[in-house]
Amino acid sequence: MLSTRSFVAVILDRNEEMETTLQIKVSFDKKRFAELLDALTELPAPIKPEYFGEEETFCSDGNRVDDKRMFADFAQSHPTGFFLFSDEWLYQIFTAGEGPARFTAYCSAVPSETVLRVFFEVMASLDVPFALAANEKEYEHRNRIYHTIGVNHIESWVGRDIRKYVPGLYWYTMASASLLQEHKVNVSTLSANAFASERLGNCYLFKFFAEAEVWEKHSAKLDELCATTEGVFSSHQVSEDVDQAKNVREYFEIVGQWK
Repeated sequence: MLSTRSFVAVILDRNEEMETTLQIKVSFDKKRFAELLDALTELPAPIKPEYFGEEETFCSDGNRVDDKRMFADFAQSHPTGFFLFSDEWLYQIFTAGEGPARFTAYCSAVPSETVLRVFFEVMASLDVPFALAANEKEYEHRNRIYHTIGVNHIESWVGRDIRKYVPGLYWYTMASASLLQEHKVNVSTLSANAFASERLGNCYLFKFFAEAEVWEKHSAKLDELCATTEGVFSSHQVSEDVDQAKNVREYFEIVGQWK
């Protein structure tokens, strides 16, 4: 699959290029993959997937998700992942590897509160362990480090393995009760620092500030909350560790411990 580092998607009219700024990320149990796909097809317009494909650019009106037999055959024949297209979201699904599967939805516009609410309710009904909605720059701030060693400028994703920790705290953050308990995260601490919080089935949904676009105004507070809350990943420690690296090999050895 293609890199989504500087992702540009064709979504609304299949011809106009739009740089996405908001991302939705969800971790899910591979055993419930079929249920997840069924749930996505029940989402409301404009985020309901209508088409599927192997690549991130729309290619065929014939690849319709509502053709259930064709879609099921396609999903089965692409065990490492694929793309789904809706009017406003592009879904990139990853199912390769031994860890939890995940998908990212790239949004052409910030969804309404109503649409986001429905989306998180549906995800909670599947007991997904972790989900977030954030400006892509906020996500990079929380989970990407930049480092220079000599003439080498290196970028790495860190802190995203939910088996090790809660990956971070973002504009919207949803985590299952079992994941929070596994990593000994204090729910009361998160709720006390959230703009709003509630329980949806077996999951907790936290909204840490009002609008996705103003994330930078709240980044210092959330950085501190991540750093001081047990079980939540913080990039501060990673930055301190990689500062000790004397060469590129040592850098990657250190970063490899923080995936």
